[in-house]
Amino acid sequence: MKKYHLKHLLILLALLFSACYLNPYTPVTGNLSNDVLVGNWKPTDESITSLKKEKSYYQDKEINLTLSSDNTFVLTNIPDCFKNAFGECKGGYLSYKGEWKINQRTDSTNDLHLIEKSYNQVSVYAVPLIKSKDTIQIAFFFGDPDSGRAMYFSKR
Repeated sequence: MKKYHLKHLLILLALLFSACYLNPYTPVTGNLSNDVLVGNWKPTDESITSLKKEKSYYQDKEINLTLSSDNTFVLTNIPDCFKNAFGECKGGYLSYKGEWKINQRTDSTNDLHLIEKSYNQVSVYAVPLIKSKDTIQIAFFFGDPDSGRAMYFSKR
């Protein structure tokens, strides 16, 4: 009888710990007005602290995302971990400018599309819009999103 209960307990524990990490954020859903996003966005203090703890070569630089009402954006000094497919930081910083728009997916969640046009190339970065404590944040993931490594931006 004890083996039977122990087996169920082990299965339950395995299911509880099978997720890569517990996500305290929820996606932003439904119709979202551009006005909600227009403004200056900066990394949260927690994001900067986390970046300093890992091998990121982090330097104190002003990291900023400005979303303008004419649907243009300027992103300055984001760590190069953002563009590296494996999320590895090499000590560089990247800046982008272009156009932005809200993209509502079929499951009603929203992404921020940052569209960069340079030379004859167009790059679109789909950046999740999330809520933390009823506040919208923009999540720039580094490498695998399941790793939980991200820089979260809040409107300032």
